[in-house]
Amino acid sequence: MAFAMAFTMMATAGAAYTDQADIEATEAVEMLNALGVMTGDPDGAFRPNDTIKRSEACRMIYTIRSNSDNADKYADMQTSFTDIPSDAWYAGYVKHCQAAGIVSGTSATTFEPERDVTGVELALMCLRVMGYDPEKADIGGSTWSTRTISLATEAGLLDGVSTSSINSPIERQWAAQLMYNMIDASTVQWSTDTNAYTQYFDDGTKRPKVGKEYLKLWVDVGTLTEIDGENLTINVNSSDAEDSDDKSVGPHDFTKLSQDYSSLLGQKVKVLYRDGKTNSVIGVYPLEDNTSYTVNMMDIEKDGDKVKFDGVSYGFDDGTSIQVVTLDATNQRVVTGQTMTAADFEPADKSSKIDTASVNFVDNDGDGKFNIAIITEYLAKEVTYVGSDRITAGATYKSEDHNISSDLAKDDFAAISYNMYDECLDINPAESVVATLDSSKNTDAKYKEFEI
Repeated sequence: MAFAMAFTMMATAGAAYTDQADIEATEAVEMLNALGVMTGDPDGAFRPNDTIKRSEACRMIYTIRSNSDNADKYADMQTSFTDIPSDAWYAGYVKHCQAAGIVSGTSATTFEPERDVTGVELALMCLRVMGYDPEKADIGGSTWSTRTISLATEAGLLDGVSTSSINSPIERQWAAQLMYNMIDASTVQWSTDTNAYTQYFDDGTKRPKVGKEYLKLWVDVGTLTEIDGENLTINVNSSDAEDSDDKSVGPHDFTKLSQDYSSLLGQKVKVLYRDGKTNSVIGVYPLEDNTSYTVNMMDIEKDGDKVKFDGVSYGFDDGTSIQVVTLDATNQRVVTGQTMTAADFEPADKSSKIDTASVNFVDNDGDGKFNIAIITEYLAKEVTYVGSDRITAGATYKSEDHNISSDLAKDDFAAISYNMYDECLDINPAESVVATLDSSKNTDAKYKEFEI
């Protein structure tokens, strides 16, 4: 029997819906879930392709604008809609949105709360939240739909929204994407000087985004440089922090994270957090410029100053060397502050090469060159004992101290790696292959090669 290591990076934790595989707008769904704007069912499903009602759209819009989910105080407000009874669960949401000029009726006296909301109707609500007045923005009357689509496209509200038709009832995941785009869009005001809407105040300073205006949601953008348990550091390029003035401000530390973002190490990310408090992180999301490749260390070749794998050669952003972070399973730690050259990835003396390791190369600025390499070293050990609270695989490991897979059994091989978020070891079954041994040979002092 031969064993092969399962070289995969930890997936970023998110909303673990039972139908997660059906969700395409993953970032939008995750963020709206974290904000309490759009959550799943009690049974754990999100139902990404179901539609939403006009009343449900009002609840979500209300939650964003008020940073609260309780609209009971508005339930008894007067309204021109005769189909909104005060005792309906949605009464406060609809009446508040009408009073704020966010929604209109389907007639002078009806709202039709149980009718599915269309994509263009939701886009119109979002434009109004941003500050567009229907009359001044010319999004009323018989051409409201065409004008709404034009303005929404210009404002970026429809970016990534892959609904089948914007004029049809919109699916839940694409409604989430549309509102996610709104939260990231700037608020606007009418300029009497230009007779047009602008993203700037009269003094020339830029108006806040919807997320900061209503949800007190701050955004920092930069490279994720360090993860230490529940804490992380990004080297900020732009920030909502008061001292940033939208320029580089150096390292920002975020604490008490409830999710594992270790798979984003080295990538350009945006960190969303509440009210300027770095211990109130909503989420950490990769930017589109990031490209990463995970490859077995043994499959990397030297090609001059470049590394080569899968038939393609890649250079380093810093020239002949690259910053390296190593997850050291032997000493159970993260090693930083190192650099490596192409020759270090394929040394002339192969006995110095780490065979049971994977390398995650990251290009975080889209220039085709790698900025950082994360090396995950694995220990390969045969499991000789499995108990209720511990296993023995070369050494004894307790469940209270490490993440031990319940699938491990005696005589399995274990792949042991260091988890920088939990600050312990991950111990999982190594992928195994059973086949016929055809031949073997010694390749050098360290390695024996098998053909099966």
